[in-house]
Amino acid sequence: MSSGVAVGIAFALGTICLWWWYEAGRATLMSRVSAYLSPSKKNASFLTQLLYAAGEWAKSLLNSAGSTNQSVTRRLRQLGGRQTLASFRRSQGLWAGCGAALGMGVAIAAVTLRRVSIPFSILFIALGAIGGGLARDRYLTSQAKNYQRLLNMQLPDAAELLALAVGAGEGLAAALERVAASASGIVGQEFGRATRAVKAGLPMSRALSQISAANDSQPLSRLVDATITAVERGTPLAPVLRAQAADCRAQSRKMLLEEGGKREIAMLLPVVFVILPQVVLFALYPGLLALRLE
Repeated sequence: MSSGVAVGIAFALGTICLWWWYEAGRATLMSRVSAYLSPSKKNASFLTQLLYAAGEWAKSLLNSAGSTNQSVTRRLRQLGGRQTLASFRRSQGLWAGCGAALGMGVAIAAVTLRRVSIPFSILFIALGAIGGGLARDRYLTSQAKNYQRLLNMQLPDAAELLALAVGAGEGLAAALERVAASASGIVGQEFGRATRAVKAGLPMSRALSQISAANDSQPLSRLVDATITAVERGTPLAPVLRAQAADCRAQSRKMLLEEGGKREIAMLLPVVFVILPQVVLFALYPGLLALRLE
């Protein structure tokens, strides 16, 4: 009976979290205007003031835990800017709610089995909510790192295409637009943002600096810095881009070697802790069996 009640409460909390996430994602006029306003103490109800205070407390808690708005915005931009800060906070709240529901299920099971007391079981719910929010933050960090790793892998090909286009006689803006149109990966998206910024009236050097500052990629930063320096000083651009393409290739090989070294160390763990003990056991078992028979 107790397990059925726990499952029912967890299912109800999950349904409420899904409904809240769906309603929070709807772009209404109230939600767009209320983002720039704080509730008035005279006109707002007590529930509105309580929810606003709880939201401010949750924001301060997340900021103190390391998930500040600036840090989240930077990682979201490193992920390609496909998600806004508000949508990430909603998903983080959903993860925290699921974690709290899981913690409540564990707390109900622990109280039913009389393992812990009721006041102490509230700690499971709090730990579940905090763990869910932090897990969403860590997942965002891993997504941003994977995005930047793919960017570094695709950058050498795009740099070579850019060098070939400039060497064929095209200008930097036309060559960048050509590479953005031909490259279908992450580099094409980043170069596409730069070309759209240039068409909107932004100088080429500033547009390239923006995509360099938005990403955590050393090869991209070196490519952008060398390109801006060559444009400003009047240096022939094609040799500079070819040298940067070769540098990106060397950096990509270095990253592959580093990744291979890490994987090699990771492969030693199952060998040492799983395969080697079994080999030793199979080697010693016949001798131990013979000693036991004697």
